[in-house]
Amino acid sequence: MFVAMKLFALFGSLGDPMPGPPQSVAALRTATEGGADSALLGHLIGRIAVGHKADLTVIDMKDPTWSPLNSAVRQLVHIEAGRGVRHVLVDGRLVVKDRHLVTLDEDTIFEAIRTVMPGFRHDFATVSARVVKLQPWLNEAHRRITETNVGYDRMPILF
Repeated sequence: MFVAMKLFALFGSLGDPMPGPPQSVAALRTATEGGADSALLGHLIGRIAVGHKADLTVIDMKDPTWSPLNSAVRQLVHIEAGRGVRHVLVDGRLVVKDRHLVTLDEDTIFEAIRTVMPGFRHDFATVSARVVKLQPWLNEAHRRITETNVGYDRMPILF
């Protein structure tokens, strides 16, 4: 989510050649309120408000990301990448405490991943070998798309 907010803020400046205010607040609002509203759950989540579920992420501000503290929103959107996440509450229940899952056994999850990875790697190699045969056609399609004049000279960003 942190990367998505950063990309939102940065892509906004690509889509408009005129300089304007930083898009940090818009990125945070879109990630929280906008995400909830788009899922038709804005009346339950996405805001810190009475009657809304307590979905909160607690950030450890001792991380160098936050020093000096100039703009909490700008630093959250442009610098924080998730390493500062210390606790997470979902609907008021603690699901991450001191950077560790408390609702699932992380060792069990990692062991399950180690178990399925050999089969996944084999399947992925098989699919990749088939896709490689399509690469010339994909390259040609890409060339045609990028060379086609569509009548505008900047990247459209629709927010």
